[in-house]
Amino acid sequence: MPRCLARNLLARTDGRINIERMDFSSSIPEAEPFYRVRMGNHLDSSVMLVDDFWRRAAAMLKTDLVAVTLPAKNTLYFADYRSIFSFRLMRPFSGKMYEASKEDHIEISPNTYVRKRDKWILFNDTERQHLELTVGLN
Repeated sequence: MPRCLARNLLARTDGRINIERMDFSSSIPEAEPFYRVRMGNHLDSSVMLVDDFWRRAAAMLKTDLVAVTLPAKNTLYFADYRSIFSFRLMRPFSGKMYEASKEDHIEISPNTYVRKRDKWILFNDTERQHLELTVGLN
């Protein structure tokens, strides 16, 4: 994405990006953190096109395999796909947010996407897809 388009997208969200660490390990001992992103009042699904943001998220997670959900216009979640206790906790949490956002008509999608090597893949939760996603990763 050209830098001017990325700047325009961030300007639409008032330039405010808030990344929160969601850590439930005090109540679920095996849980690993995932992250919630809030940007202004309207997130908009086009944030998925901001490559710089996702490269930073991948660097933060120390993986090129980032799972992402966009349940509502004001929130998205991301996690290390390979971290079973992070990824598998994020998905139902996001699902509940998606259902709750319907009341305010701000829902986006119940789907999960995986970003691998700068490409987006719709997650379909099959063993075959899991093998395809993780082949060649350390």
